[in-house]
Amino acid sequence: MLQADEENVNLSSLADAQAFLSQFDWYTSRLEMSIGNLQAPMYEGDNLGPERFRKEVVNHWSEIMSQLPLAQQQDRAFQNTLTAALENAILSQVHDRVFQELFAKYEEKDHKIRRHCQYLTEKNISADKLGVPEGYALSFPAAVVELAALDIQKCPLDKLRCLRSTLDYIEAEIKRIIAETHKMTSEDEAVIPPITSSDIVSLLAAVLIQAKPLHLATNLYYVESYQQTLNPCDPLCTSLETFQKALSHVLSIDIEEDDEIKPVRLGRGMSKEIELEELAQLTCYMGKMQQRKNSEACENSGTTTTPLECQLQELAGRIERAMDNDESQRHLEDLLINDDEDNYTHIVL
Repeated sequence: MLQADEENVNLSSLADAQAFLSQFDWYTSRLEMSIGNLQAPMYEGDNLGPERFRKEVVNHWSEIMSQLPLAQQQDRAFQNTLTAALENAILSQVHDRVFQELFAKYEEKDHKIRRHCQYLTEKNISADKLGVPEGYALSFPAAVVELAALDIQKCPLDKLRCLRSTLDYIEAEIKRIIAETHKMTSEDEAVIPPITSSDIVSLLAAVLIQAKPLHLATNLYYVESYQQTLNPCDPLCTSLETFQKALSHVLSIDIEEDDEIKPVRLGRGMSKEIELEELAQLTCYMGKMQQRKNSEACENSGTTTTPLECQLQELAGRIERAMDNDESQRHLEDLLINDDEDNYTHIVL
């Protein structure tokens, strides 16, 4: 488990860890030799588990600290930063070995997660099943892309930063859409429900379902078990906790094989695709809605705009601009996908 420390660690990436260790150039050869011995098992069953790895870090930490001035030895922040730097520098070099061992241990759970996400995708899981607030069943493509990079990160800090960035993209999109909603409507008309931490978990669960990560269980265990110096209150560590909650939420969704879950548009459901005919209807609807807002009748009708409707209006606007543009064919190719099996066209949100 991640342990609390009295001082925060001022490292946020592998580059930071390497830069910190560069001041101990007199110890470089000793560290490289030790890492070389750890990169491959010495015999069958020679696993580099968290406890053994912890002993390696402590040994190097002790050797370096013994050569430093007393003031640095007694500096709590320096002690923690040195530990974190050693953890991440060593793990970045032995990552392939550690992950090969963890893959074997968590292969079944990773497969279960992917299979469940695929199943929920095929069932077009609705937003209310995930607990997403009405009006926030948005699309988060940047978060999905960022999460896809999790496997290529090697040290715990970089993996944690990837998790944090995924959440940042979700929050940034929410803030952007809220700002756009305020621009398009008056404060009295805008329907912007407050976002809570539990809502973020639900939105992240939706991103997990769409991303279908390959080795999520392995990555979460790796980060939690091999990185033990960051304060649990650090934003990087709170990101790990949020992902664990979102994963539990996804796995808790139980849908019978015969259930037909159909996405409901405009705030009540979630779908990453929309049929071309439906988009045309949506564009027409948005145009009429805007006309009503500009009329006196709108003032008394209580017509509202939610963040989801705002995002859909943006999509409709992109389609209209693409149709009017000289390069419309290129724009439409970016938006349209032909489904050969079902022989109809979708728009990707």
